[in-house]
Amino acid sequence: MTSGLDRPETTAGRYPSRFRQSGLKARHLRAHIAVAAWAGLALVAASDRQTLPVARWLAIHLFLLGAATTALVLWSEHFAVALLHARRPDERWSDARLAAVNVAVAGVLAGVWADRPVLTGAACALLVAALAAHFTVLVRIGRGPWAGVSLLWSASIGRRRWR
Repeated sequence: MTSGLDRPETTAGRYPSRFRQSGLKARHLRAHIAVAAWAGLALVAASDRQTLPVARWLAIHLFLLGAATTALVLWSEHFAVALLHARRPDERWSDARLAAVNVAVAGVLAGVWADRPVLTGAACALLVAALAAHFTVLVRIGRGPWAGVSLLWSASIGRRRWR
């Protein structure tokens, strides 16, 4: 015995997904492809120790700088918007920050591997600038009507915990 609510074909048209309509699905898919590519390159570097000169260093940094940083930039913005019920930042600037992070990480890794300190320094500066811009966006997202209350509440819990 089933009702009309049990069949997905009848409920799919009734409640449209905001996630699907907003274009976030495609954006997150593109970002996850980048994360998977960084993780895949880390696996290749970890498994190819004989031919790569700094395979262990490269594998660690491909994973941490590439995959983890990309995922953190993507998901910290997503969850800040979702949990604070804030407006989403402009998608073009979010994509630009994510692209800058990925280009900077590639530049850092290429500069260290090729022993080019100028490239490494410029890529580090780009990475710091992209992460600073991301942090600024997160702070702006957090400035909502409840931001001060949540900050005071979390500070009071922290004080009680460490006494």
